[in-house]
Amino acid sequence: MTVSELLPLHPVDSSTGPSFGCAETVAGTLRVARSGEAVVAVDLVDAADASSVDGRADEVAAQIADQIADQIADQIAAAWAAGVDGVATLDSLRRSLPLDDIGTPLQQAVWAALAAVPFGQTRTYAELAAAVGRPRAVRAVASACGRNRFALLVPCHRAIRSDGGLGGFRWGLDRKRALLDAERLHASPALGSRSSP
Repeated sequence: MTVSELLPLHPVDSSTGPSFGCAETVAGTLRVARSGEAVVAVDLVDAADASSVDGRADEVAAQIADQIADQIADQIAAAWAAGVDGVATLDSLRRSLPLDDIGTPLQQAVWAALAAVPFGQTRTYAELAAAVGRPRAVRAVASACGRNRFALLVPCHRAIRSDGGLGGFRWGLDRKRALLDAERLHASPALGSRSSP
């Protein structure tokens, strides 16, 4: 049974707070947060911030929920670390996990465009704006990138400024640089990856 199939069987009781799972990446701890049957966030955090919530009423159910969240975090981190070989797994996870990714139509379009950027490559905010049919909405596209709550699944770290600068990143520019550097190292030469800052 896949992790995606386990989620509905072991929902997180929303009244007791979210369930967390963690895995390590080059950019810090990848923390998956679940509530109900949905994955509500995939963050990059410092190890000290990655601890799960204590004091839940049903500790057995909470432990199962945390184990599932751990499995999700492990799968995302492993697929990303596998580089080009893990792209299909990341795409499959993005499609199969019940993500609580409510956003405006523009945000949804930007997140889909980001998911289409190949591993090891980058796109400027202007290129993303053009890709979603809104070439003059560069700031709105940058804002949509900043509202993404699903690190690595929706690779907003691949969005850069037109001048080649990093731009912003919800989880910090050091993490963005680490992700881009690692991807550049592991990208296949056949991809013809662009130079990242």
